[in-house]
Order: sequence, then structure tokens, then C-alpha cells
Amino acid sequence: MQATCLPPLVFYVGFLLFIQLNPSLGFMPATPPARLRSPAGGLRCQVKPDEQYLIVPSQLEGTGGGWTIQATRPPPKQGTVWARPRPEVGEVQEMGFGSFGRIYLATDLKTGQEVAVKAERDIGQKVSALRAEAETLIHLQGGPGIADVYWVGKRDLNGENCNILVMELLGPDMEDLLELMDKRSVSTKTGLMLAHQMLDCLSHIHSRGIIHRDIKPENFLMGVKERANKVYLIDYGLSDFFQDEQGNHVPCKKSKDSLRGTLRYASIPKHEGYEQSRRDDLEELMYVLIYLMRGGLPWCKEEAQTFDGLEKQQWARARQMDRVKNLKKNTPMAELCAGLPSVIPQLLQYSRSLSFEDEPDYDGMKQQVLDAMSELGHEMDFCYDWGNKAPPPKRNRFW
Repeated sequence: MQATCLPPLVFYVGFLLFIQLNPSLGFMPATPPARLRSPAGGLRCQVKPDEQYLIVPSQLEGTGGGWTIQATRPPPKQGTVWARPRPEVGEVQEMGFGSFGRIYLATDLKTGQEVAVKAERDIGQKVSALRAEAETLIHLQGGPGIADVYWVGKRDLNGENCNILVMELLGPDMEDLLELMDKRSVSTKTGLMLAHQMLDCLSHIHSRGIIHRDIKPENFLMGVKERANKVYLIDYGLSDFFQDEQGNHVPCKKSKDSLRGTLRYASIPKHEGYEQSRRDDLEELMYVLIYLMRGGLPWCKEEAQTFDGLEKQQWARARQMDRVKNLKKNTPMAELCAGLPSVIPQLLQYSRSLSFEDEPDYDGMKQQVLDAMSELGHEMDFCYDWGNKAPPPKRNRFW
């Protein structure tokens, strides 16, 4: 999509402000943030197990051609996760659109840093997809592979009241990079370096009580500029908490919507209709790594088939899912991982061996990856196959 230059729109964005909640309010620190609302409409989030903060909505004042956001409370002390420079965002350009709105490329007028501005029309919906994503990202802030959030709130955009999320601009996803290199696969070294960072990211989001539930190459993006060697995990639209408010693991049971997500990378328990947990994210990650390092999976052709007619679609889709599941269960490990270092089938077998509530040994898995790199004579130097050729983010992809 051609980037469209919009009329100048200036945001003078104040600090995201946090205050520690008064215990007298009666909120338990372990309560998942996405299930909380403040009377003033702010978002409460748990930054650490023993801390809970409130994002205070700023007051809006019109100032000629733009908007000035006046802070209602002083900023937090430097060094906390939310003590960020105030972005003053200048003219914005549309980059793309997606399931819940549009995304714009903008520039912080003070620092010159490019940022992403996500906008969703506020039509009085009870559940805002953008607001939910913001809550999840805020809950995960400060961890590896998590995009920085600069501001979230409501603003007028081109005459429409919108939910707004200002966040770190990210680069190409894994599929973009394969296309850029005109290759079907990445090298062993690049694959293992990606594996280490991806495992680190899953370890972090799981430590915050969240499972992603839609691990796929399109949801792993590289950073830009000085963060171009960093891997990010995006799109938390299907994510969920795997613990309840008391910290108990959700029960293992059949779920009607268990196979939401991407069929190609779905875990075997997901195929069988079970509620998902940490093990499913890991199994899906291993299929992603095999896909990237081998250039495909044995069930790709089966999974890619399409069907005409509603009844035929429903019947054929069920058969298709069964065939893909059987290929995942019955393809010999030696065939599935042919040509790959032994650490890949070992980690896949490990992920499949986990029970529903098991906490994976993330440090052990990451060490296995580092050991494999050392044995093969590789270093974690972040020199990927694509080198300095990484393109800017896709203009028609809404992430």
C-alpha cells in the first residue's frame, strides 16, 4: 500500500503516569491486569508480582492546530519501567490497516525517533481490541522481545474519536526476510540465534502469566536501527492467562475454540481440542523454527488447500485438520528434522513431553541452544543471513 500523507496532526504526548495503588482499594496484586478497570477509565497493570500501578488518563486541551495533553500527576522516578521521554508526534503517514483499525508512521519531534501510532475507532464497543492489546503489552513491558509502549488513550483523529496506542516501530517479520533473501530457509547459525531469542521471549511472557496461543513466523519481527538485531513477538489478540486470580493453573479440559490460530503451527494437544498452556507455545515455536531452517513442514501442502462451498468447506476442513494432525503425530523425528542440528528434535521432543501444567525449563533449553552453537563453531554475534539488507516494515501489514 502506498503511504498516504495525512494532514498535519501534532500530538504533544505527556508522560505515561503511574501511581502505586492504595491497598485500601482492595485489589489483589496477583489479579490479571486485563480484568481490571479503574473508575476513571485507566488501566491497572501488574509490573512485578508485588507491585501494581495505575495508568492515569491525561487531560485533553485543544491548542490551535494540535492537541496538548496536560499531565495530571508528576512523572515516576527515573529508572522505573515507565519513566520515558515525552513524545511530541508530528505529521503522520498511514502504513496499513488490520482487524481493528489503522496504523500510522510518525516521528517524535524532540528525538527524531520514528514511532508507530495505532488507531481504532471508538464506537462505544464494550471490548476494544486495541485497548486489550495495550493492556497486554503494558503488562509485559521491560521484557525481551516486547515492543515499548509510549502512550495509550483516546484522541480525536481526522474527526473521529479513536483509541490510540503509541508504541515502538518494528521492522520486517520472518516471512518478509525469507522473501528479501529470495531463500526458502535460514542458515543453521541464524536459526539458532533466533531460537535463543524466541525462547527468551516466551520465558518472559509465561513468567507474567500469559500464553500467546498463535506462534507463527509472521508474529516474530526484527527491530529497527540500533535494535535491528533484536527479535520481537507481536499480536496478542489470542493470548490469555493460564492462571486464575488466585494463581492456580487453569484446568486441563476440552475447549470449543482450541484450534483458533494458525493450523500449520498448531500443537498436537490443540488439534485434539484441549485448552492450551505453556507447552503449546513451545511446541508451536519448534514448528516455526523447523519451518524457517528447512524451508517448510511435511504438512504445508495439505494445510494450504482451499475449498469451495460452505458445506464442502466445513466437511473438508475437518478432514484437513485431521490429516495435518496425523502428519504431526506420525512423521518420524528424523524425517521432520532432517539436516538440522540435534538440539532441534531434542527440544521438540521435550516440548511434547510436558504435561499440561508443567513449567518448562527455559534456561535449560536456551543453554542447549548455546551449546549447539558452540559445538558447531558459531558465536552469538547477531550477524544474521540478511546482514544490513533488512527492509523497512511492510506498509500494508498491520501488526
